[in-house]
Amino acid sequence: FPGTGRPIISNYCILHRAHRGKNAEVFLKHFHIISFGSASFDSNFPTSEERRTMENIGKYRILSKVGQGGIASVYLAEDERIGKKWAIKAIPKSNIPKDGILLLRNLDHPSLPRIVEELEGDGMYYEVMDYFEGIPLDRWAETGPDALDVICISREILESVAYLHSREIPIIHRDLKPSNFIITAERKVKLVDFDLAVSGEQSGLLPMGTKGYAPPEQYRGICTMRGDVYALGRTIGWIMQSVRTEETGIFERRLIRQIEEVCDTASSEDMKKRFGDAGEMLEAFEKCCRKRKLSKICLAGGIAAVL
Repeated sequence: FPGTGRPIISNYCILHRAHRGKNAEVFLKHFHIISFGSASFDSNFPTSEERRTMENIGKYRILSKVGQGGIASVYLAEDERIGKKWAIKAIPKSNIPKDGILLLRNLDHPSLPRIVEELEGDGMYYEVMDYFEGIPLDRWAETGPDALDVICISREILESVAYLHSREIPIIHRDLKPSNFIITAERKVKLVDFDLAVSGEQSGLLPMGTKGYAPPEQYRGICTMRGDVYALGRTIGWIMQSVRTEETGIFERRLIRQIEEVCDTASSEDMKKRFGDAGEMLEAFEKCCRKRKLSKICLAGGIAAVL
């Protein structure tokens, strides 16, 4: 719903409102679907023109339009033969970036969307990729998670970006922020929106980013792994503030303070004082946990165990 500031909802909610007379606001509170895509999302169906030309993309039936960014649109689609839903990113061939959309092809990490098929047609380029159900990190933080849940999520966030930075030519996301991390029902982290991502540290780029999370040098066209580290410090420092303090013990409060110090280093205005990459920040994070004798950060069920 334009102007509401709500996360997107699927056409499931819209159909319920239209055909069963329900108030979609009820669904907005309890049913959020976020799929891989661009920085901005909307809850609209495709336009009439889009429906005429995009009822099907190859073997995939288009269900709804779920995202719109600067260079691409994102659609929720279904492979009816196997009953599985996918996200399809549609980019005009003239707008395919040098890096961005191409970077996911050779990556393999549980927190990143997999590209399963690439299609072309009518001057468009389509990438079929994993569809994630969940809520963005900022919405998740509003639920008042406990300290150990926040630590689990923070570690997965760091691991996902450390993987990108560990490539032979590091991948720099350039738009890390709470809304670009999706938390699934199983409390797993998914990193989305690679529209600004580039391969390798660079300078002379267009000054793009999100206020409050992009590092100062990014607005001068400078792109380094330390820039992603800055955004990680801002993001993890922010979610540490969401912990339910009234239910937090001395152990957790001390650990949170130490992690916040790591985040302060990461988000220094002076890029030389930051960690060199997300892997270094992850090491500092884990050192805090070892000091507090936190032996297991993220188990399959998202529960931390303390010795």
